[in-house]
Amino acid sequence: MADQTLNNGRHDGSAEAWLLLTNQSGISTVQDTDSNSTVPWSPIRTDANSDSLGPGLFVPSDEGDESGEDDESDEDTEYYPSTSLPVIFVSIADNYDCIVTVSSECETTKFRVSEKVLSVSSPVLRNLITEAKTRTSGAVDPIEADDNESSESENSDFNTSLTLEGDPSAFKIVFQVIHFQGDGEQLKSIEFKVFTQIVWLCEKYGLHKALRKWTRFWRKKYEPHALEPGYENWLYIADALKKTKHVEKLSTLLGRDCGIFPAGRSPEGPGQGRFFSRNGQVVDASLWPPMTFFRISRIRDGRVNHLILHIKALLLLVEYPSKSIISGLSSISSGFSSVGRAFD
Repeated sequence: MADQTLNNGRHDGSAEAWLLLTNQSGISTVQDTDSNSTVPWSPIRTDANSDSLGPGLFVPSDEGDESGEDDESDEDTEYYPSTSLPVIFVSIADNYDCIVTVSSECETTKFRVSEKVLSVSSPVLRNLITEAKTRTSGAVDPIEADDNESSESENSDFNTSLTLEGDPSAFKIVFQVIHFQGDGEQLKSIEFKVFTQIVWLCEKYGLHKALRKWTRFWRKKYEPHALEPGYENWLYIADALKKTKHVEKLSTLLGRDCGIFPAGRSPEGPGQGRFFSRNGQVVDASLWPPMTFFRISRIRDGRVNHLILHIKALLLLVEYPSKSIISGLSSISSGFSSVGRAFD
């Protein structure tokens, strides 16, 4: 269904799975008791979320702005508060017959698309369209049927309305590709974060086949950068696209390089075991396959324990600087050096 959260995706990435894995690994990352384990659409904040998404009509919401019309509108504000996000209409298909609504933190985007194109491109979207038609049965909500010009086409009996989850910028790219719209050079130059969100949409809405040509291009473009900081979600992309290149090496590298944040101290906000630190940058691990996450945690666990043992040995050496103690510590150190090399 369209109202599924990220944690209900193809991977076993539920809140319970994450808690089980982090408990098994012995590594405690961010544990914020005020955090919400349900991610509305994306754990990744892309810089493009608040950008203009192309041609369309910008329509500020007028809910709760009728206080000047009559003296009884104060009661209405309880039911229609003026806290709605601004609305942007983006036309993808000229002869559109479907409105897809996608919300982000700062705005709501309504894409005008072709119902037929969506149905052909994705069996998941085809089912959602069928359900939407069955649910509405052509009825128009009387609350929505007002004098607002910008809503006229959306409220038409001839348009199907869907509400989907995902990054608006990624949705724009997806809709452009399946409608054979958009500029080729612009499509080639999308950022890695947007590519990650597109792969997430392909997973959630069954769009892999429709976008295969472009996902292959973007994968080959970013594959050489997989081991670099900022490309940690290659672990997710490789798993979703059923590739293995760089996965083992990147997992080992992250197990060696990643640090953790104290509870509630993550600069990116609350989370449940999702955030790491790598070279001073925040790494969001919520998309990583659970078993890969577990392996990285175990590698890091082994290296931390190795370091702790050496620190204890050094303190013991300072406190009891006798020959027998030094000899014993040397043998212990040699043994754990071999353990450390096993994790390299």
